[in-house]
Amino acid sequence: MQGLRETNHELYGCKNDGSKEAKAWMLNVWHKVEYAGFCACFRCGMPQSECPGWNNQSRCAYRGILVPTIAAMVYGPQAGNIKLLWEEQLTEAGVDLSDHEAIGIYLHKVGKPNHSKLFDMYCWLHGMYPMSRE
Repeated sequence: MQGLRETNHELYGCKNDGSKEAKAWMLNVWHKVEYAGFCACFRCGMPQSECPGWNNQSRCAYRGILVPTIAAMVYGPQAGNIKLLWEEQLTEAGVDLSDHEAIGIYLHKVGKPNHSKLFDMYCWLHGMYPMSRE
């Protein structure tokens, strides 16, 4: 409900004005990420070793987690310095920050063994987020 400090809701349904940038980024990037073969569940982007849904026979346990969480951490109302760190990472990788398709292409690449860049960046952001808010 708008106006209350409820913290347990999805970004897609968030009514907070401060989440507009995060929601817009999420909607623009989400469908541009196509996962490289055999490194991630094609529905959620989690490593195949983590998600039972990658083989299309089981329910995907993490659908809708990675991209919205990255969007909320980087572009949400409490992003702090994490947005600058994120932009540095993408710029160093040669990604045009204004090109959502280029961001999607970068995030679908293979990262660490058996991971997508999307999952790697999620883990990196998750580790950096608390420090960026100090």
